Amino acid sequence: MDTRTGSVGSVLLVEDDDALRQSLEFLLAEYTDVDSARDSAEAREHAVQRLRLKQAPHDLLLIDLKLGFNENGAGCLEALRELCAYRQVPALAMTGQPLTAGLKRACRDAGFVGVLAKPFMFEDLEDYLAGGALLAHSELAQTPRC
Repeated sequence: MDTRTGSVGSVLLVEDDDALRQSLEFLLAEYTDVDSARDSAEAREHAVQRLRLKQAPHDLLLIDLKLGFNENGAGCLEALRELCAYRQVPALAMTGQPLTAGLKRACRDAGFVGVLAKPFMFEDLEDYLAGGALLAHSELAQTPRC
């Protein structure tokens, strides 16, 4: 993340619905570099590849809460957090479920900085991409010790 402007430089998008993932890739590409994955394994592969290439971790993790039959977004986030460089990367959840107080709390408890209800307006996501909430999160986060 560019801490001078608060803009997001790269996003790791994890979404199992092909059509939605492609639509989000297209929209996000106007604002940031995007890597996309269908599941936790692909997401972790993208993250590991970035680190192998000596690139900084993604600036934002955008993860669907329901990733097919045997996966969920919290588990995907947990798998990414196993990588030291990804322990402090802000994560934003996406869900097709109604945004109840319990769901918001569960997302927060799982390590997400926010949650968007699908379908959402792209302007809702732009607020995060502009960096307001993410910049505040990054300033509060301490550098992980690994």
